[in-house]
Amino acid sequence: MRNDILYGIGMLLAASGVQAHDGRVYVSGTITDNTCSLSPGSENINVAMGAVSQRQFYRAGDGSAWQPFAIDLQNCGSTASGVTVSFSGAADSRNTDLLALTAGESDASGIGIALYDQNKTLIPLGQESDVVTLSPGQASAHLQFYARYLADGGAVTPGTPMPPQPSFLPMNKLFLRCAIYWCLLPISWAQAGVVIGGTRFIYHAGAPALSVPVSNHSEASWLIDTHILPGGRWPGTKNEGNITPFVVTPPLFMLSARQENTLRVVYTGEPLPADRESLFTLSIAAIPSGKPEANRVQMAFRSALKLLYRPEGLAGNPQQAYRHLIWSLTPDGATVRNPTPYYVTLFLLRANERAQDNAGVVAPFATRQTDWCRHTVRCTVRWQSINDYGRVMPAQTVDLTRIH
Repeated sequence: MRNDILYGIGMLLAASGVQAHDGRVYVSGTITDNTCSLSPGSENINVAMGAVSQRQFYRAGDGSAWQPFAIDLQNCGSTASGVTVSFSGAADSRNTDLLALTAGESDASGIGIALYDQNKTLIPLGQESDVVTLSPGQASAHLQFYARYLADGGAVTPGTPMPPQPSFLPMNKLFLRCAIYWCLLPISWAQAGVVIGGTRFIYHAGAPALSVPVSNHSEASWLIDTHILPGGRWPGTKNEGNITPFVVTPPLFMLSARQENTLRVVYTGEPLPADRESLFTLSIAAIPSGKPEANRVQMAFRSALKLLYRPEGLAGNPQQAYRHLIWSLTPDGATVRNPTPYYVTLFLLRANERAQDNAGVVAPFATRQTDWCRHTVRCTVRWQSINDYGRVMPAQTVDLTRIH
């Protein structure tokens, strides 16, 4: 018997069971504006697990061969900055990180299905994967995943009918739901109609609070869930540890149709560097209320925005800091040094006319080694930046010659 992993792709946080018809999962919904759309062939994907010998599973954690599958995205908005993926479904009774096999007398037991990201890091069921960063202007993305059987610690038994020894585990049909959460810069959430009043937020030292307006332009109600996290999701961020010296109120609230509310971010006073900016992540999710219609997937939207803490009295103009970057070329690639106290966002960066994904940021007073133009003698770097108000700044260009 053959086993396929069938999944529908949608932007969701919570949804009722996805119905299958004729071996396919049907997903409806509109994906527009700053989000991406699924490439043809990624709406319904079959992952054949193959026949697996029972003898491969001696103890908990033993697994079968890796079976690759991929999700392709296209038409990404120019300001989409990243994507994470989570899988949901019935959990294995012994290891809730795994998907359970279909219950039934003819099904194998003692194993579940594990799902992994491109680095073969386990994605626990219902949890988000690591962020796959999209460079500014990147219009498409190829997301690689793997699936395999994994022993859950119970006695492993094959399904029936049992073939001659060595016995093989039958393949059981699983229905998965894949959730994609989008990390956007200026957020005008498609279909949700939920709009955040800014693209990035600056918390000035000494200010009593920072206000973040959120409005609902739709006819539906949305649950708004907000957290402040470390800023490490952007390449080049200086490691501030797990310090997040802010509270946000209200952290969770219902935003009714055609209504507005304001998030209030307050600095709690834990020490931060006084001679440079510190970067954090303002994470805001809009979760649909109510139950979805039959055979429809509800969409939830998650945004990750830069929250910068700016001390008083910093020298220079933060809007012009990107012009002061100092570049050099080594055998390992281009190196960039930021002599200013401000974070610089690298936007639409090209090295020798090649667009660079995951350009990220350059931290204050930091030197960042990249692999751009690696093993080349000369390199032309062109970059732009985004200022405090979301404006794209004019391009800068530098010609580099390798240092021997």
